Amino acid sequence: MQRAVIAAFYHCCSGKSNPMHGQCPLGSESWCTYQRAQSAGKVFYDKNAGLPKSIINKIKPTYLQLCDQNLLRKCLLGKTQNANEAFNGCLWNVVPKEIFVELQTFSLGSYIAVITFNKGFKGLLSVLEALDIKIGSYTLRGYAAIDQTRIEDSKRHSLPSAKVTRKKIRAIKKRKVVNTEKHEGVTYKSGAF
Repeated sequence: MQRAVIAAFYHCCSGKSNPMHGQCPLGSESWCTYQRAQSAGKVFYDKNAGLPKSIINKIKPTYLQLCDQNLLRKCLLGKTQNANEAFNGCLWNVVPKEIFVELQTFSLGSYIAVITFNKGFKGLLSVLEALDIKIGSYTLRGYAAIDQTRIEDSKRHSLPSAKVTRKKIRAIKKRKVVNTEKHEGVTYKSGAF
């Protein structure tokens, strides 16, 4: 996995004046167009200029940190649901991704999502105060109730019994799909119909 991450980094940095495809997988089945062309005996013409060395030198340390064995080991078990995913959920609750909004609206929504993700809805109280909006008792109680519900839901979802239940439900759904495919055949295949 580490080799693949490093290969992707160099592949994205390379350009026509500085090809860096030495880490990419070889052969005609490679995801790298340069290596596919090499295996077919064709000349590869790269249209990209590639990244400047100054930018490569800036982002390379961060990329190499992402290749840390301890970090990648966590991904092997499929437990990749992380804080970013949870934040994305907060963001899309404020600014749904199905609806187009202007940059200013999206920026405001992302600020609100950051506050609620880090401090809960009570974190918005200081914003309201800064805007000279009077905060009533219903707002205080409502925000406190939302935060409490969020904490309780989080605790309940992280219980081992809840995880087992989710696994069982997934297994039941998977069995149902397999049984349906046995009786009806494949009903959907990407690009096949």
